[in-house]
Amino acid sequence: MIGLRTSRIARFGRMQAAKQAVWNPGLPLEPRVIALYRFEKGPHFTDDSRGGNDLTNHGATESAVRCERKWSSQFVAVSSQYMDRADADLDVGFPGKAGGTLDALSILAYVRVPSTTAHMGVVCKHASFALYIYRQSATQMYIIVYVWKNGTPHEVNSYINAADFMGVNKWYHIAWTQTGCDDTDTYRLSVYDVAAGAEHGNSPKTGNWLNDYAGDVNANAFQVGRYNPTSYRYMNGLVDELVIANAVFTPGEITLIRAGKFKYP
Repeated sequence: MIGLRTSRIARFGRMQAAKQAVWNPGLPLEPRVIALYRFEKGPHFTDDSRGGNDLTNHGATESAVRCERKWSSQFVAVSSQYMDRADADLDVGFPGKAGGTLDALSILAYVRVPSTTAHMGVVCKHASFALYIYRQSATQMYIIVYVWKNGTPHEVNSYINAADFMGVNKWYHIAWTQTGCDDTDTYRLSVYDVAAGAEHGNSPKTGNWLNDYAGDVNANAFQVGRYNPTSYRYMNGLVDELVIANAVFTPGEITLIRAGKFKYP
């Protein structure tokens, strides 16, 4: 543990030495965070700033159109661009990893799309969990989160009425948290309009699961910018500051992250 922590601090120090603007400097040290992808330009573009879950890049590029720090990741759907990491190479404790668990979970990410020509996968460990953009029309979309339990995908989406449609060429911060997968556990899906500085539409959506099955784990790869290994549904747009955690961030902590004021300890 000491060696792993030393390695993470060393990586954080290299980022500072490279004069990259630090945003939410507490996130790389926060114990609940399993993976943190900041997508900064250069040799560490797809590195995990928190752990050892560096991604293999399949064509995605850096973009100066970003929501935090200096750069974001840009995916072009027609070019089948995505990133991934094999399950066997994921850190112990990564949600959904084979031989592990899928219980408490947080997925945080900034997204921005120029148009919605199709449904798009943002983050996916197929048949375990996924964050997905659903296309309502060429200029309207909303967020869906899938969590698999006992072999069945359970869906929570951000749509209640037309006020919940997200627009194109706008940054949104998506925050999914669940305390677990049992029927006594709660979930929260928050969509935040960055330009407006406020929750979007009827966000957040909260609730309880309807059954007490455990969350599914498997040997599928963890992917960014693609939905699954067969139907694909590639991302078309930008993703920034992606956080995967095996515990819950509170609404207050998510507000601090969005404001760039999250600290640890």
